[in-house]
Amino acid sequence: MVKKYKWFVVVFPLWLMLVSCDADINWRFWEKDEPKNVIAVVGEQSLYLEDIKKSLNFEGLDDGDSLLMVDNFIKDWIVSRLLYDKATAELGNLHYVDSLVENYRRSLVAYEYELQLVNEHLGDKLSEEKMKEFYKENPQVFGLTESLMKGMLLVAYSNAPDLHVLESLMLNPSEDNIDLIASLSVKNAAKFDYFVDSWVPISEVKKNSPLMITEKKLQNGKLCTLADSVHTVFLFVNEYKEAGDLQPYEYAKNRIRSILMEQNKNEFLLNFRRNLYESGIKKGDAKRFN
Repeated sequence: MVKKYKWFVVVFPLWLMLVSCDADINWRFWEKDEPKNVIAVVGEQSLYLEDIKKSLNFEGLDDGDSLLMVDNFIKDWIVSRLLYDKATAELGNLHYVDSLVENYRRSLVAYEYELQLVNEHLGDKLSEEKMKEFYKENPQVFGLTESLMKGMLLVAYSNAPDLHVLESLMLNPSEDNIDLIASLSVKNAAKFDYFVDSWVPISEVKKNSPLMITEKKLQNGKLCTLADSVHTVFLFVNEYKEAGDLQPYEYAKNRIRSILMEQNKNEFLLNFRRNLYESGIKKGDAKRFN
């Protein structure tokens, strides 16, 4: 019982400092000119309060779970460093580990550099014409796995005073009406999503609606209205594509770019490495004895 009480005394104040970010006193812990708050020490290594704050996310957790998360984080931090120190002391010769680390670092740096080269050189060479040509020649690659739509979604309370005005405005998505809808949405505590110019998966639209959206009711240029005693949902369908249809070009564009870049990447890197080798030998940056 004493051990458990001691744990609570140490961790609970720490948790309060971490999660009570709205309290004035808490902000003092994050000022740059304040000394760092050390939470744990192993040898010459220290764990600071700000390290925990940056590493953990308490959103959606109750007090008990937050306390447990902080305690586990501190324990894991201590154990990992104690384990490393013990392994270093008892394993003896670790030159092969250093070699593995150096080889991994070399490979990782080279990979990141080649990735940058591919993006810079191949990305610029992918013209709009070439991407559209690939799109037209490979329709089987771009079938929709779920429906897409362009439009507007308005979620309001059924007793909102301007409900009928909002409905009439949603029927006509002109530029002036959109500004007015946005303004009235704030006044009526409504949620307004505008995506007339971009394709959005229907699953995302449904996620933002408190009422069930039936896809069979969706038609181009039509307003779909859903209502119950609490909410009224207006969904204006500017354009709609069913699952199984061909993806719109602008929606598939990023995937087209990735496919074409992947196709050209191996050839590009092979030529780059060949030129790098020949240049290194010629300039004397590398020598080969055979």
